[in-house]
Amino acid sequence: MELIHDDRRTDRRYEIELELRYRLIARGQPGLQGAGKTYNISSGGLLFETDQRLPTGAFVEVSINWPILLQDTCPLTLMMVGKVVRSDVKGAALRVTRYEFLTRPMRNGQAPPPESKSRRYMI
Repeated sequence: MELIHDDRRTDRRYEIELELRYRLIARGQPGLQGAGKTYNISSGGLLFETDQRLPTGAFVEVSINWPILLQDTCPLTLMMVGKVVRSDVKGAALRVTRYEFLTRPMRNGQAPPPESKSRRYMI
């Protein structure tokens, strides 16, 4: 007898807890925004805690300060855009349609190295 695997996702999910900020992308409406943390992440999806219930079907932009430095010197932000496929009082599941890494200023006030300034790293 052949067993069917319960998880049919094509992208491997990684359990990682990182702080994030999110905002709904809605034309003509004031932007709903908030903060939370990731539960798990993959290139195709994101499960995250929210401070409010997000509408299913809404498009959301998520910003995560990435814990790894580019070339061991430059901080990165992971930007993700996707559609809310599930939401409840604990959080939301996002089907990611696009993501990219952006460089950001260093915490101590120094600018990133010139070669990485305002550079986008498309995935």
